[in-house]
Amino acid sequence: MVNPVGTPVLTVSAADRDQGQNGLIEYYILPDLTVSPFFLIEDLSEGKIITTGNLSRSGEMHLTVMAKDKGSPPLNGTAVVTLSVFDNRPFVPRFNTSEISVSVSENTGVDYFIYDFAAVETSGKRIDYTVVSGNERGHFRLDPESGELRTAVNLDYEEVSQYVILIQANEQVSSAAEVQRSGLFAENVVMLTISVQDVNEEPVFSSNSYSARIPNSVPYKYPVITVQATDPDSGDNGLLLYSLVRGQTDEFDINEHTGQIFTVSVAGKTGTFNLEVQAADQGTRSLTARTTVSVTVDSSSSSNIVKLVLNQKINVVERNSAEVQRYF
Repeated sequence: MVNPVGTPVLTVSAADRDQGQNGLIEYYILPDLTVSPFFLIEDLSEGKIITTGNLSRSGEMHLTVMAKDKGSPPLNGTAVVTLSVFDNRPFVPRFNTSEISVSVSENTGVDYFIYDFAAVETSGKRIDYTVVSGNERGHFRLDPESGELRTAVNLDYEEVSQYVILIQANEQVSSAAEVQRSGLFAENVVMLTISVQDVNEEPVFSSNSYSARIPNSVPYKYPVITVQATDPDSGDNGLLLYSLVRGQTDEFDINEHTGQIFTVSVAGKTGTFNLEVQAADQGTRSLTARTTVSVTVDSSSSSNIVKLVLNQKINVVERNSAEVQRYF
């Protein structure tokens, strides 16, 4: 049924015993809307029938051909030409849908099953499944015979949150030398959209423990040390707030946004203070990480105290005394 324009069909021939114009014959295809539009006589004097393009159907087709002489008056005769038309179109498998959407959680690991493609119309033929586009990163692996799509890497929502992959089904070739004929048709291609779902992951401190050393002469809110945790998630799942596990102590507190530990009051105190710090994300099911901070407070003698006196009004100095008087 697939024929280039001008494909030869057959040549008809008629005989006329007359001489001169009475013996000159021309050939015509009689009109038939179901058949005649697909054929024409290439040369009226030769009777060669050719196609005008691809035929509409397979099976038998009947053309009525007329042979007419050039006499006056012209005489004619007709004949019916029976054509057996076979379907030479390539076999094209068909999916029952053109678009598929699936969701998969991140961190499912390698070789995780995503989807099983199956052409619904195969005519008993073996099918090859191939990825047309969308897997340029190589994050998926498609079995060409079974149509199973699996992960080739551990999917990460923060890296790629959605994939759009085109899968093609074709008749399986019997040898490497055979040409794959069916190509890319609407019915043998399906678009798979994979939405990767974010999974809340635990935050991690940059160190399992921290240590710092300060004199006991430092003022209120003196910065001791800053702890730092990271979270690979996005949104609320990646937003961290810091806290001391047992809350604010008499000696220390922490900035919940920056993780900076500062003094509340260590005047006259000495020794080692062991603090436990927690970082918690703000996801629906909050995940946490903990670390320890060891702060050693040393005694300060009056000989190493430095006082700064500013030439300001006394009420200004008093209001800012915690900032302008510092002991080292």
